[in-house]
Amino acid sequence: MSLVLAVDDEADILLIMTVILRSSGHEVLQASSGEMALDILEREKPDAMLLDIRLPGIDGLEVLERLRAARRLSSLPVIVISAFSNPETVVRAKEIGCKGFVTKPFAPDQLLGTLNDVLRAGNPAA
Repeated sequence: MSLVLAVDDEADILLIMTVILRSSGHEVLQASSGEMALDILEREKPDAMLLDIRLPGIDGLEVLERLRAARRLSSLPVIVISAFSNPETVVRAKEIGCKGFVTKPFAPDQLLGTLNDVLRAGNPAA
């Protein structure tokens, strides 16, 4: 199916996302920090990224800003995952260019539905 980069500093959440994605046929790359995600993105080109906002060091919004500034990764579909879904954060993430927003805790079908919608929007022939 698709290659997805899952980024979250909480090991349990990262594991849950990975299990959900793999059980639906997706390949998964994992990162537990913004720095790790950016390092992976220098070597890999996933089809989409699930990105937590609150990360140690470089937070999710800064990761998203750096992606949008990088020519090779500027169109990577990013879904923001966060327990902190205040309106300002959602608006800011959308202004930077996220394609979806999922609030923690999330149901598997919510995560997969948002991911599939974003992937379909990026590939109309799918």
